Amino acid sequence: MDPPSQVAVPPAPGPAPAPAGVPEGRPERSRGALALGLAGVLLAFTVLAGLHALSVRPFLPADEMPHTGYALLVGRGRLPTLTTPTPLLPRMPRAYQNRLRVYTANHPPLYYALVALPLRLGVATGHPMVGFAAARLLTVLLGGAGVLAVAGLALVLAPGRPQLAVAAAGVGSLVPSFVHISGLVHNDAAGFTTATATLALSALVLVRGPSRGRVAALATAAAAAALTRASGLPFAAAAVLAAGLAPLVHLEGSGEPGTDTPEDRGQRRWRTAVAGARDAGVVAGVTALAAGWFYLRNRALYGDIGGTAANLRQFGMRPRGSPDQFLLSAGFWSRIFDQLWGRFADMQFLAKDALAVPGRVVGVLAAAGLALGGARLLARRARPRPAAGVLLAWLLALGMVPLLMVALATYVAQGGGAHARYLYPGLGVLGLVAAAGLAELPGHRRGLAAIAVLAGEVVLNLLLWATFLSRTSRGRPSLAGAVAGAVRATTGLPAWPVCGVAALLLAAALGMCARALWLLAAEEAAG
Repeated sequence: MDPPSQVAVPPAPGPAPAPAGVPEGRPERSRGALALGLAGVLLAFTVLAGLHALSVRPFLPADEMPHTGYALLVGRGRLPTLTTPTPLLPRMPRAYQNRLRVYTANHPPLYYALVALPLRLGVATGHPMVGFAAARLLTVLLGGAGVLAVAGLALVLAPGRPQLAVAAAGVGSLVPSFVHISGLVHNDAAGFTTATATLALSALVLVRGPSRGRVAALATAAAAAALTRASGLPFAAAAVLAAGLAPLVHLEGSGEPGTDTPEDRGQRRWRTAVAGARDAGVVAGVTALAAGWFYLRNRALYGDIGGTAANLRQFGMRPRGSPDQFLLSAGFWSRIFDQLWGRFADMQFLAKDALAVPGRVVGVLAAAGLALGGARLLARRARPRPAAGVLLAWLLALGMVPLLMVALATYVAQGGGAHARYLYPGLGVLGLVAAAGLAELPGHRRGLAAIAVLAGEVVLNLLLWATFLSRTSRGRPSLAGAVAGAVRATTGLPAWPVCGVAALLLAAALGMCARALWLLAAEEAAG
């Protein structure tokens, strides 16, 4: 593959995406503040998801058994089908010994190949449940990698505004239902990470131009997204589109001043179009070679590449309308939005509608901030015009969310469950949009709105975690009693040191985020 200069694309600057988010001339402490804030978000996410991983009773969530069984079979060198009986971990408590089928077998195998290692080691060493706990913690780490991918996406789409990277990573990744599912043996966190990384690299190629390294990284990410979940396929398609368009976006102005002739321009356009087709072919080819075999297998076994129809039939699910009915239903999307914010835990001391309040408050604040920012932009006499690459990257990123919504509505219309987790690949984009709105509210010169939202999300996560443990414990104990019992049962340790350490780490994480947002917002206002 030729370097950019050979395809009429100007060479891209060398720094990595993260440092590029800090404008030239800014004090060195801005870079340090960015790193501090991202470390704080990553710490908060890891601690919160880790609490779920270490305290939620194994296989209590319905889908965790087949996900684990899939990984066990992959560890033995087998690829299951939808009718394969779920294998059991040795020494498993009788209460968990059911004979469900591996109804998650229509998912691609990348995630299961990763978590198969700790599961297999646990079985081989005679400590299968330790291996299971390690598989959960590995899932937490995979989700944490997605936190950094969100930050990378924000730094590319909003260069010069590193505070958005910290806020977007925090607001998006600390959504309570995502934190909960990231602490379980589920492939959703890995799907979020691979899809977000693919989108971030697609944006990078559009904004800063193609190079051998960028196209190779984009092809790898797209293949990983397609090999993790079917929801990664639209992101892989977006990567192909970005790779094809990037040389064309960076064509203008690449000739030598005063030496351009019509023939030169025509040849340069032709070479650039060929380079775009080549790069798009590389991304498409790598993705097809890595993941295409699995989707062809699904089609041969079940009749469609996702295995959706066969899976719904085995559960007796029937169509319940057309996708349009759900796409145009405000009530449907309201329920999905509320589910993102914690419907996995029924509050014992508040009305169920109270679960909807935090998410709706954040939504209203973000919308108000976006409206305020739009009004300020319209009031300016000289309005900045984004570069073509930046504009295309934004359109590509924003367009992924409607695609996910259409896919969810179609699945529900076919008879599937209305699960908010199917929108997780778009959390990075939603987090960035929310962060952009929060950054326009009063106190934006110190990042106060984003700081308040992140603190609120941490508190809400802790409350919902304790409530979930109480709701799923025998006798419905108090929140403190449920936490103490769950921690003791899973770790063998008293609850107070475990919870004490977690509280100290979360306090440190919030302090790091607050300090970073305060400094970055002040630097941006001063600049």
